[in-house]
Amino acid sequence: EIGGMLDKTLLAMSNQLHKDKQLKDSIKSATSYPKMVGGMAVVICLAMIIFMVPMFKEMAATVEDINPITQLIYNLSDSLRAHWYFYIVGVVIAIFAMRFIIKSPPVQNFWENHKMKFPLIGELLTKTVLARFCRIFATLLAGGVTAVKALETAGPTSGSKLVANAVSNAIEQIENGRTIHEALDETKMFPPMLISMIAIGEEAGTLPTMLDKVAEFYEEDVTAISKNLGTTLEPLMMALLGVVVGFLLIALYLPIFQASTAMPS
Repeated sequence: EIGGMLDKTLLAMSNQLHKDKQLKDSIKSATSYPKMVGGMAVVICLAMIIFMVPMFKEMAATVEDINPITQLIYNLSDSLRAHWYFYIVGVVIAIFAMRFIIKSPPVQNFWENHKMKFPLIGELLTKTVLARFCRIFATLLAGGVTAVKALETAGPTSGSKLVANAVSNAIEQIENGRTIHEALDETKMFPPMLISMIAIGEEAGTLPTMLDKVAEFYEEDVTAISKNLGTTLEPLMMALLGVVVGFLLIALYLPIFQASTAMPS
């Protein structure tokens, strides 16, 4: 309203919201398959322990010397069948406890300080944050907002407290006369490519355009990384599921093999 460009600003914000949704959808698509396979693994293991283990236990009733792993599975099956309600209550309590722990300040601070360094997802999260920061910064600048005001909004809405703190420090430097790219570069939080593009945009007077291009670059990278992450995790999750099911089957068949070898010819 102040700049007389309300329609253009609203259109730019609509585009920003659409791009932000695409980023979130890319991340969700990368993590949905591992969650689904993990859920399947839990269901399959529970079904085997509750329904299959008693049948195997009955077939191996004549075996006296049961190996410790198989005996542990037998005991777990008996306990689940006899006291299933305790396990349900325990799972519910564990879920609420985990949510409380995850939302606690120490865990949140640890996550914020290290999430961009985690293998597999670190690069994805870093480029998602940078894409969001560049897109919001460009949208606000194009709408006539001053650089300082735009940074004050783009930093906290980037999705990272580290970036928000770095931008806050950069704002102090900008208010003291430093250029945007110099102030952001001193924080050591932003990659050289982004700093170079901001410097070019400042010198040419096309900073919003440059930031939009950088945001598009990072968004394309996020989409590609999400697809590659899903492709990488699919065989790993299937292999993990096979290992768990195979381990249970071997542990259950061992007493039967012992019983068959102990029979007289």
